[in-house]
Amino acid sequence: MHRWGWTSRDGEIDELLRALDALPGPVWLTLHHEPEGVELEPRV
Repeated sequence: MHRWGWTSRDGEIDELLRALDALPGPVWLTLHHEPEGVELEPRV
């Protein structure tokens, strides 16, 4: 399992990835990540 950084949600993410790994056939997973404490400018 790859680790890019530690978060308090690692256990939940690991559980989700194990469940997806158990599915028959390919799975596409998309994650959207915005770092905590960083406000992004709204897009227009």
